[in-house]
Amino acid sequence: MKKIYVLLAVCSVLAILVAFPGRVRSGTDAPAKPKTCKLTLVEKGKKIKVLTPAQIQSGIVVPEEFLVYATGKIDDVDITLLDVNKDECYGDAGTDAFILGNSTCALPASRIINFKNKLYECEVATDGSLITLTPFQGDVGQVDLLSDFKCALKPELLILKSDNIYLDVSKGKSVMVPCGSYSLWLGYIGDKKSSLAIRSGQMNAIEVVKPEDPEAKPTTVKIQWGAPYKIDCECIINDNAITITESVNVYGWAGEEYYNFTPSILPAAMEMFDATKQLVAKGVINRSVAPVAKSFEGVRREGGYATAAAGAAAANIPDTGTKGGYRGPLKKGAVPPYILKITVKNSMLGELKGEKEIK
Repeated sequence: MKKIYVLLAVCSVLAILVAFPGRVRSGTDAPAKPKTCKLTLVEKGKKIKVLTPAQIQSGIVVPEEFLVYATGKIDDVDITLLDVNKDECYGDAGTDAFILGNSTCALPASRIINFKNKLYECEVATDGSLITLTPFQGDVGQVDLLSDFKCALKPELLILKSDNIYLDVSKGKSVMVPCGSYSLWLGYIGDKKSSLAIRSGQMNAIEVVKPEDPEAKPTTVKIQWGAPYKIDCECIINDNAITITESVNVYGWAGEEYYNFTPSILPAAMEMFDATKQLVAKGVINRSVAPVAKSFEGVRREGGYATAAAGAAAANIPDTGTKGGYRGPLKKGAVPPYILKITVKNSMLGELKGEKEIK
């Protein structure tokens, strides 16, 4: 009789595992009960100043003011939804954003979010009136992008992307994420005087896979990245003239790209050597400076122009701007292939150097 009871117990356990396979491995220990929060749409109230992912990606690091937003609380934590693209629809993954607590950086809207170190499926009503967090039931792993980041600067954001999932892994050395293939969508490092953004660039995908043993702990994926850094640029030699574009790119150890430096890493010094190791060109790669029209109020008034700039243009005042990049002659008798060397003396990452062969 005891054997029959044992057999029935084993069968019951197996039946539960078959019926609810997703609950064996889960991104959260919480019961599969959704957290629902009704949000209040604020149209005339306190302005919110926050830095959004869209601003960081475009190189604008001045916090944006939001007058219209939806706000509420989940487990005593403030959550605020931002309609970043102003289409009157909240929750567009990767486009719209949300704020947890009093953070000065908004996170991109995502199908799955990390809330109190647990993963939840996130569903947002299009009008921003309701948000529902359902405990994630699926295979998970852990990501550590901080331990082997060779940089003296601390990132404020490290957003990994997989389809419509955007997760920030900058807050710990073992951050839980669903299993899958991820790219470094956006990193941000900044202070009051300087900042930069990071994206995957030439970096390989970050693969988070489930363990073969279902009883094993989630694996932790680590990436060695950061210093040493290298510089690259587009260089064209035509008719004994060298043209280097303004786009000077900075890459890290794993191929990740650093961009939108504030202040700019340009000007950068350049030297070109030929096959005989002779110096055949030397100069500076500049950044573009917009034209500054002089104020010609008299011309503006007499000609009826709307602005002083329009009056200055009508008066044929020379363009005072600077075109970015470098263009200069190549020394006669130079023998290809060439070696281009670029040096940036001052940047947020320190002195940067790069070298490339040009045939």
